Amino acid sequence: MSFEPINININDPKLFADVAFAVDNVLFIKEANKIRKRYKITSPLRNGNYQDWVITHLNKDYIHKLFKDITDLRLFFGLDSNYQTVFEKAVLGCDIYEEDYKNTELIYLPQPPSHITDTPSTLFALTLTPQTRKKEWIKPSDTTNK
Repeated sequence: MSFEPINININDPKLFADVAFAVDNVLFIKEANKIRKRYKITSPLRNGNYQDWVITHLNKDYIHKLFKDITDLRLFFGLDSNYQTVFEKAVLGCDIYEEDYKNTELIYLPQPPSHITDTPSTLFALTLTPQTRKKEWIKPSDTTNK
């Protein structure tokens, strides 16, 4: 049932280390194999679209359970939601790319809650994780220090 190694296709050494620390260890692989066995995932999906595979190969009642099991595994390791796609791809045997792991992310909130504003507007939020580096959220100033 085991189909490691997981291919981590990330060039940035810091990001690579963050991902490898999370999914390239004996405990993760042991737990991932339990999930694979439970859902009859017998071979790695590699570059395939894992969401399509899940939809076509699992009963709709089990899809939510699979992703909950993967989320529970991520939480067991004490990792934030920025690792979710990494864990999904690693459990399902897909290659992991830089865009799968975001330690800082700009998210768009299309409808701000009514307690924030009475007028329609666009709201953005920057999510920071323990892995966020200062250079990822501070834009260099175009002017000298004031």
